[in-house]
Amino acid sequence: MTTRRWTRAALCALAVGALTPLLWQAAEADDVAPNLTGLPTYPKLSSAIMMGDPHACSFYNARSTDSMKAVVAWYRAHLPGQTPVMTNSPINGPRADFGVHAGMQVIVFVPAAPKNAMTSIVLGRGCPKGVLPQGL
Repeated sequence: MTTRRWTRAALCALAVGALTPLLWQAAEADDVAPNLTGLPTYPKLSSAIMMGDPHACSFYNARSTDSMKAVVAWYRAHLPGQTPVMTNSPINGPRADFGVHAGMQVIVFVPAAPKNAMTSIVLGRGCPKGVLPQGL
């Protein structure tokens, strides 16, 4: 390959790499993007989106109209040996944190406001424990 062709190929690869995060965040039809974290996906989702870098820290942010109790029970059944740490804050609302294993985390919560908010589910991969996407 000539130097000119090699340079052109390298520039194309850089351009595709720069666009990857934008493509990564795009949701599929019905507002439910595929879960690429490797963690189990709750089956009754209203919306979901992948966020972050697919090769580093990434999150699957999802919402369900099911109760938090139902979602936590489903994850207890699908994450054998994992018991969630339950917390409740007047600011952040109730939260169940399954610290699955190195670099993997499942968090289920219902925001304190607005009332009747949907159950939120965050599946994290490759991120430090306790790190949530901005705005959650």
